[in-house]
Amino acid sequence: MQSQMTPPASLAGTIYWEKYNFRKTATAIGTGFLLMTLLPFAVSFGVGLLGRVQPEWVDFLLTPYGQLLYQLFGSILMFALPYSIAVWMQYRRFSEVIAFERPTKGRFLPILLISLALCMVANVLGGMFTQFLSNIGLTAEMADLPLPNGFTGVALSILTVAVEPALLEEFALRGVVLGSLRRYGDGLAIIVSSILFSAMHGNLEQIPFTFLMGIVLGFSYVKTESIWTPIAIHFFNNLISILLSYTVGDAAFTAQVLVQSLLILVLFGLGFIGLRMITGREADLFSFREETESKRKQYLGWFFSAPVVVAGLAVIALQILILIIYNLL
Repeated sequence: MQSQMTPPASLAGTIYWEKYNFRKTATAIGTGFLLMTLLPFAVSFGVGLLGRVQPEWVDFLLTPYGQLLYQLFGSILMFALPYSIAVWMQYRRFSEVIAFERPTKGRFLPILLISLALCMVANVLGGMFTQFLSNIGLTAEMADLPLPNGFTGVALSILTVAVEPALLEEFALRGVVLGSLRRYGDGLAIIVSSILFSAMHGNLEQIPFTFLMGIVLGFSYVKTESIWTPIAIHFFNNLISILLSYTVGDAAFTAQVLVQSLLILVLFGLGFIGLRMITGREADLFSFREETESKRKQYLGWFFSAPVVVAGLAVIALQILILIIYNLL
């Protein structure tokens, strides 16, 4: 007689195959994530070898222009290759995973405005977390890239800091990661992609900001059914940051606070306009294609226990720990 605590064979078999298929997706995504964390070490090793043969190339890479170009081409390799492999491992086409269609009619502009305001909220909360870490003497800040001057320098900075991350990071995190997981629930896909988005920056101080921004970007992708919406949000958010660096980066502290306060008011105003544009006529705006909460927790457990995902997160954690130790010395 079968025990009451033992699930029927049919149910056990269903759960087994469900977990098996989900872990295949998790393994594909985790492989892309792990490769993304390891490729910078391979690139650095290659640059070191190049320095032995062509020292003048290494000297160029130490200049502001060289560092921006190094980041540009390094990022292309770091995101495009690993996450293309992740799609290939699922035996799926890019068009089956990533929504390249135009955004849902009537949603792009209001969600863009709302999202930029929410990104500013995330920025403020991230600044508070950074201040908290500073107060307790714990920092793991990464060095900022130097900003070259002149028209060419500004254009290169915008390309490297605004255009490239918007395209490549959204392709990887919202396109491949979120797109691959949507069949298991929108909420799950947004949460997982936001955690990996936050982790891949490898910066302790940025964790709250990047996680919250990941939630906003994921929400915009799901609600407009288009990768172009989070790309636009990501681009404008980073563009604002780089323009502030060029215009008031060297200004007095009071001037910086004044400009940033005005910017917050403007973005909040635009966000309110966006909310008014969409409220009342979009009944399903905050509803998701979702499994039950218990099922979502089960999926999260299956995903973050996948060996390649654990390995990728371990590499990121080690990088952060090394930065903390370095800053404490």
